[in-house]
Amino acid sequence: MSIFKNAKSEQENEKIVLEINDSETYEMLETLDTIDSQITKLEKDSNEIKTKFKTLGNKKFIEIVEETGQRPKSIHIIATNDMDDKIGILYTINDKYIKVDTKNQKQLISKYGEDIIEENIVYKLNNEMVNKYADIISELITNCKDIKEEDKFNIITSSTEYSIKKGTIDELYTLNEKYQVSVNEIYSDIKPVESLQKPKKIK
Repeated sequence: MSIFKNAKSEQENEKIVLEINDSETYEMLETLDTIDSQITKLEKDSNEIKTKFKTLGNKKFIEIVEETGQRPKSIHIIATNDMDDKIGILYTINDKYIKVDTKNQKQLISKYGEDIIEENIVYKLNNEMVNKYADIISELITNCKDIKEEDKFNIITSSTEYSIKKGTIDELYTLNEKYQVSVNEIYSDIKPVESLQKPKKIK
């Protein structure tokens, strides 16, 4: 059987229902539902708190870049209570960025020049062609004479993805000087990935 037909057959299998008439099993599922609901709420609360600390870290990060021209690798945010107990969380700015669409790519190049963008061409199989020649592809695609000549170049398609050039986070001050754009605005434009480590008490 063709691997494509087999995959389609598995996908079309109907859902199997298993009913268990047992109070303990019912209670376990009910408990799981409660726990999952609590986890969802806790994750929401956690994300809200993390956002506040990322904002604090980001503000300090921008200040340091503007004052020194250098990028701090991380910022240790430390809080102290009335008993002089200390707890800290590490805020890190990574040399990674969210994906850039075509519109943003053009805007960024217009604002900061071509060097700020990296281009990556992604090749994909044309699904229509894969389905059309599923049995043949399952056996052998390379140099297959059974595929029409005019279709061979349509089996694989390509798309272009754009991303902020690696190392841009280290060039904030340079870009600020060159293009007269604030460090804060550049940071917002390139959107580097921020991360927070688990809070730790400090002895």
